[in-house]
Amino acid sequence: SYTKPSASLDAVVAGVDGTVEMTSAAIGNSLSVDVTGSANVANRQIQRGGALANAYLSASDTVGGINATAAAIGNSASMEFATPAASISDMNNYQRAWGKHNSNLTLDVRNVDSGDATEQAIESTSAAIANSLSVSGTGSFSGRNDQLFNGDVRATQTVDIANVTGDVDITTAAIANSASFDFTEAESFNLNNTQRAGFDPTASSSVNIEGVLGDVNITSAGISNSLSVTTLPETASVTVNSVQQ
Repeated sequence: SYTKPSASLDAVVAGVDGTVEMTSAAIGNSLSVDVTGSANVANRQIQRGGALANAYLSASDTVGGINATAAAIGNSASMEFATPAASISDMNNYQRAWGKHNSNLTLDVRNVDSGDATEQAIESTSAAIANSLSVSGTGSFSGRNDQLFNGDVRATQTVDIANVTGDVDITTAAIANSASFDFTEAESFNLNNTQRAGFDPTASSSVNIEGVLGDVNITSAGISNSLSVTTLPETASVTVNSVQQ
């Protein structure tokens, strides 16, 4: 794709008795595969234009949780092979992303009551991701992942919160290449992984929080290449060849 998807959302809410959900998402290419039998899967995604997501939320005097998200994603692929019969003998994922992938979230919140200091009151996420792959299954797996990013991936978040009952989680993440594989019941697992990032991902957060009755977690993460593989000791054969640059 040569286009640059963009999303922008400004919202002002007050006096809500219930959950507030806000999402601003710009996605270049997206694939979702759900298979119940054996399969060979080849995915090729190329995003040249980048992606831009902006979001602003002002909320006050609410009873219930607040969930706000801004997400700019170049390429996204999700594959689920749900039964033991769904073995994957050949999976080939090829993702290329260029351009600017930027997510920006501003949150201004006053007087929020989740109803319980142990419950989630506010959860906000600003995520810029160039290439993302998630694969899960119960059968045996063999495949290749090849991700390349050469551009600018930035996530920013500005938060001002006061007088909250409940937990607060703030996450800002800029990721060039991400791949996860979850095959906890597979008899065998074989993966060749190549991830290359040409420029530095940047995540920045500016947070002011006052008067919270609950836990507060704040995360700001810039990640070039990420690979996660989950199997169990019962898996008879596990082979992973990975190159990250």
